[in-house]
Amino acid sequence: MTEEEKGNRNLKIKDDEKRNSESKAESSETLDLETTNLYPVFLETISFLWKFIRKYIRRYIAGFLFTVSSAVLSAIIPALIKRGIEALEKGTTKDFIALVGISVAGAGVLRSILLYIGRIIIVRTGRLVERDIRNDVFRSVMFTKTHFFDREGTGKISSVIINDVENIRTMLGFGGMIIAHLMPVFAFSLIGEFLINYKLALVSLIPLIIITLSVVTFQKKIFILSENVQNKLSLISDFAQEKLSSIKIIKNFAIENNIEKKFENYCADYRKVNLLLAKERAKFDLANFFLAEVSLVIVLLVGGKMVIDGSITKGTLAGFIAYQLTLIWPAMAIGYLVTIIQKGISSLYRVKRIRDQEKEIENIEEIDFLNSNHNNKEKEKINQQETETITDKIPKTLFQTKNQNFKVRENGKMTEDTKDQKEKENYDIQIKNLSYGILKDVNLYIPFGSKVIIKGKTGSGKTTLLNLILRLYDPPENTIFLGGKDILAIPLFEYKSKISAVLQENFFFSTTIRENIKIGKDILVYYGVEDGNSSEEEEIKKYLEISNFRAEDFPNGLDEIVGEKGTKLSGGQKERLALARALIKKPKILILDDAFANVDVLTERRIISSLFKYIEGSSNEMTVLFATHRTANTDKFNISLTMENGKIKELIEIRKMKR
Repeated sequence: MTEEEKGNRNLKIKDDEKRNSESKAESSETLDLETTNLYPVFLETISFLWKFIRKYIRRYIAGFLFTVSSAVLSAIIPALIKRGIEALEKGTTKDFIALVGISVAGAGVLRSILLYIGRIIIVRTGRLVERDIRNDVFRSVMFTKTHFFDREGTGKISSVIINDVENIRTMLGFGGMIIAHLMPVFAFSLIGEFLINYKLALVSLIPLIIITLSVVTFQKKIFILSENVQNKLSLISDFAQEKLSSIKIIKNFAIENNIEKKFENYCADYRKVNLLLAKERAKFDLANFFLAEVSLVIVLLVGGKMVIDGSITKGTLAGFIAYQLTLIWPAMAIGYLVTIIQKGISSLYRVKRIRDQEKEIENIEEIDFLNSNHNNKEKEKINQQETETITDKIPKTLFQTKNQNFKVRENGKMTEDTKDQKEKENYDIQIKNLSYGILKDVNLYIPFGSKVIIKGKTGSGKTTLLNLILRLYDPPENTIFLGGKDILAIPLFEYKSKISAVLQENFFFSTTIRENIKIGKDILVYYGVEDGNSSEEEEIKKYLEISNFRAEDFPNGLDEIVGEKGTKLSGGQKERLALARALIKKPKILILDDAFANVDVLTERRIISSLFKYIEGSSNEMTVLFATHRTANTDKFNISLTMENGKIKELIEIRKMKR
């Protein structure tokens, strides 16, 4: 076997393994009919749903009262019909028959009005619960840890927020209406039948008991198939969203046909699972319709014989048949009710799985760091004491562990111990024995106000380190400290209000340049850190000037809409606009992760010079951490850090920091 054949064989094996892993990943999303235990699922989902329903319990009670009243009138109508026919047999006046007819018509009209009011209340309440669940799950997703988004596509998440929550609304709206109206109708009609003739009622119940048993038989299958249908729909949504967002790449490589075939395969899988669900529903509905009609036939046969034998009157049979006709629709509706309830519960199960993902904040319902931590003098005193305790344990020098091989060169004198330096605020960054992912036993101290350039090859750990400082991912406890306090112990919003970043991939919303920049400040205004009364226009222009972004080059200036994900902007414009957005937040720590990769070296130098001039010429002192592959502008920084294989290889103090 030649080397080329071996290579092709290895590639084929790898492709097969990839396809198997993908099929396993998709099959893991699919529930198995034989092994899945639904009892705990039902308990969890109903308990989760109750938290939202109890807020509107009075509305549901009101709607239930109206529909029950309507059901009572539905049960009275057959009794009136029975009374009228019996009166005709015995001989009566036209006035009495007219009175019976008016009573039946009046009861029918009043029943319809009450049913309409009850239906409006229940369906609207379902809409309110839908709104609350959708808001809750979206809020929950916003505070879910970044790891979740690394493994789940946005299409799947959006499918849950849109499609699954809509299924829940259908269950609570139309499902609630069916339960509130048809179940009382069913109960009152049964009572009416037993009051007329209990023997005939018992005979007519036989098919209805079989219908109940069929519900128990089919509900598990319908639930699991409904869950699998929603999973397949999520895959389609995720695939479509991913491919549409990368349409330029698809067109560039001319792979439209390949993408179309893959999409067809996803749709074929979705169709297959939907057909399985439709077949089960068809069996269930057919059984219900057949048994409901059989019950009517049994009533006619047995009741007709009883009339012939003289056991009951014609009026009694007519009234009983009227009750039986009233029972047929609830019996048939059971199939529809079971389907929408099972779909709703399976959707609830999916929503709850998203909702229960690990959060950055334990109690997201109580997010308000201003009231609990910000401007709280007592807690500030406690924090200050904690800061002193932890800080004393970590030497205020730049250091690494002994087992790491690196050298320290000096272009100037080493920074003296800053312990005696008086600072208004303590935003020193301390990293102690940090091991995470590629990072191995990293130790570092960065004084507040430092300008640090972090260099290293791709995969050396630069981005991982910055992401941990930024808290996109949570580091191990007691490894990263800000002002001597473990960053995991600092409330998230309080921490994020002090730190800002320009990442390798910058996202922009489909709105104006002005609104995209304001996002950086809106959070501070919302939580009262900024008053929002400063001149917005001048402030935006100032930060655009610092970042060398020329808004006047666009036809509409600051009101130019940048398009989805900033499609109207070049790579360099995106980076500069992202810097302006980061600066308007007035952070104490500014992270630049390969932030100027799309501009030339001279432009990068101008931006860095402008940025440092702004920092040094204002009271807004900040620490700058700049990760880059380039070495051209190293002289602008006072500390140079070189990383290799997750360790700090070299640490250089270029010049003494001005404090």
